[in-house]
Amino acid sequence: MKLDKALAVVALCLLVVAVVVGIGKWRGASGREAPRLAAEPGSASLLVVGVEGLEPRVYERLLAEGKLPNLSRLISSGAVVTFPSLAQGTDPRIGWTSLVTGVTPERQGVGSFVRSQKGNMVPLALRPSSRTVDTVWTLLSKAGRRVAVLGWPGTWPVEQVDGLMVGPYETYVLERAHDGRREDAVYPPEAHAAVDSLIRTADSYRRVSLSRFVKMDSALGLEALSGYNLEVLAKSCAADTTLLNLARFAVAKRGATSLFVFLPGLDQVSQRFWAYMEPVAPPRLEADRRAFARYTQLVDASGGTLPAFYEYLDETLGALIELVGDAGTVAVVSDHGYVGLTLDERGNPRIGAKMHSGTGLMILGGPGARPGARVDGATLFDVAPTVMAAAGVALPAGLDGRALNEVLR
Repeated sequence: MKLDKALAVVALCLLVVAVVVGIGKWRGASGREAPRLAAEPGSASLLVVGVEGLEPRVYERLLAEGKLPNLSRLISSGAVVTFPSLAQGTDPRIGWTSLVTGVTPERQGVGSFVRSQKGNMVPLALRPSSRTVDTVWTLLSKAGRRVAVLGWPGTWPVEQVDGLMVGPYETYVLERAHDGRREDAVYPPEAHAAVDSLIRTADSYRRVSLSRFVKMDSALGLEALSGYNLEVLAKSCAADTTLLNLARFAVAKRGATSLFVFLPGLDQVSQRFWAYMEPVAPPRLEADRRAFARYTQLVDASGGTLPAFYEYLDETLGALIELVGDAGTVAVVSDHGYVGLTLDERGNPRIGAKMHSGTGLMILGGPGARPGARVDGATLFDVAPTVMAAAGVALPAGLDGRALNEVLR
């Protein structure tokens, strides 16, 4: 009788484990460190990295201090292009789509308006199926090159490509938690299980694992990472680490040679921690002695958090660039920078898009780039044709942008 009861308990435990594991394959957020995938250095020939909110005023100071070696090598051996961002208030997904099409929003489907059945003009849905023109990756797919499009804005639900496509990180995690459709998240669908095992989430980070981002000998130390500060930093590290894992997987296991990787972490960290790097205390905060004392402690503990995240980003870029090697083309693209934190007429800080600058940039490296070249005042629509030209892709007719021969060999 005792043996029967013991066997019954064991069977029940095994059943519970099986159910938990089965659910975790899509809904779970294990957060365990994914195994490093052994992708051969130099296996890919093209790498386009989207970094939202890359600000020259910050990274140039860190470059001068010798703290961003990978970005330093890319800039010193390549070219830099600046261009105006799309108008404030424009959905960022439209800008990121324009960066890879070379066509204005009105002519590419997304961002334009159509007449509804009621006769009203309504915006087209921001999804790949609305797009009426090719992207760099669809042109590469048609040319028989294996691509990987990972986390790029405006790619949900995912589309069919010759290779691998994974939707934007934040949407993926949200849909994962709400039993979303797996076929919306990953193409081809059979790659879903492998992709899902590489997804990291914020709950996989503890304060101690993020200690590099705070001043440990300050009055607060790790206590500075609590509440929303901890949430933003953990989510940003989880997102960028996930995208690096996916890029390695795409090259090592899916044979991708052209990578489009979007790293969302910097923008979120900039919005949250800029106030500690360049403190602008609202008058009402200064009037509250206790609150101001806490704020002063946070400035001391977290004033270096954003610069430290730039160093973390540089390490991620270095690992991505390894996948391409010296013979490949690398483009790091940002849709806007940061002007910093200012106060509105009521003395409250302007947060979010109001902190953005109106200037985007592209850093282009590789054999096709002209070392030391610089073009200021290009257009956002020049990015795609310039990347295509540098990577040896034939430019389609009807683009609104042009290949910037000034930065090409």
